[in-house]
Amino acid sequence: MSFLSAIAVISLLVMFPVLLSLRKTGVPGIASFCAACLLTTLAASVAMAVSVAPVWFHAIVGGTLMAGAGLLMLRGFRQFLGRRPLGAWPIAITLAGVATMLGLFSYAADNPSARISVCAGFLSLTCFLIGATIVRHWPRERPIAPYMLFCCVMAFLVAVLHALRGGNGWHWF
Repeated sequence: MSFLSAIAVISLLVMFPVLLSLRKTGVPGIASFCAACLLTTLAASVAMAVSVAPVWFHAIVGGTLMAGAGLLMLRGFRQFLGRRPLGAWPIAITLAGVATMLGLFSYAADNPSARISVCAGFLSLTCFLIGATIVRHWPRERPIAPYMLFCCVMAFLVAVLHALRGGNGWHWF
């Protein structure tokens, strides 16, 4: 069991009730952020079980949960900024594609580096799209709020980190 994964799970579990309480405010995107938090918690829990669960479980289920969390975060930011959210079918089809690629590199061509690159590349792209969504759709007539500036910078930073992870085959998740 990974100590870092345990910290992540605890942090996400603490954050989840706060996000749930914000649903009553009517702020667009909060439900998507709650769902993303839940999927990330599940993915981190899968990472904690890596020593006792089969490899396919960690590779396919964990990677697909993280990809789903990223798509739900993108959906939440689009809703928050008044854009049309990603639909359920495009999300489901994308997740099926990610799961298929992870399965392919787990069984047909057992290649852990390719599997890591698929997951990291997808997460990098998703984080880049989150940052680009914030930059492109923040209302021009309003100055950018500090919390959105922070989210934008962090989205681009995480995109770069995932790209580096995928290119080098680093195995954090």
